Amino acid sequence: MAGIEIAYGNRLHLQIDICSITYRKALEKVFENYHPQIIINAAAHKHVLLMEHNCVEDIYNNVFGTQNLVELCEAYGAERFMMVSTDKAVNPNNVMGATKRMCEMILQSASTHGNVKYSAIRFGNVLGSAGSVIPLFKR
Repeated sequence: MAGIEIAYGNRLHLQIDICSITYRKALEKVFENYHPQIIINAAAHKHVLLMEHNCVEDIYNNVFGTQNLVELCEAYGAERFMMVSTDKAVNPNNVMGATKRMCEMILQSASTHGNVKYSAIRFGNVLGSAGSVIPLFKR
């Protein structure tokens, strides 16, 4: 964020608060203080093999965290909610893909009865990121 501040000063009027989306009370305090209109959920444990051995944490972070955000978006009148998903949510064969698919289903359900515009975008492997498949292909 320092780069944004250097380039734009405070003209963007950004306020950055860090909290876990699984910690409902802290998250609700952010919504109470700022009434955000646009929420981008990029929270995830992205390492597939690690999550296979820590599936409860993956479910808690991805599924329950997303549900917390959706409920607070509706309660505090947010306009838009965008979630970063994964290509692994298509016909999931691992815990991480399954939890991201569940998150997408939460958004689909909320979009039928809520006032917030919900969307999810599925990304594949990002070149050069930790856990990316590219180093495996190079070998």
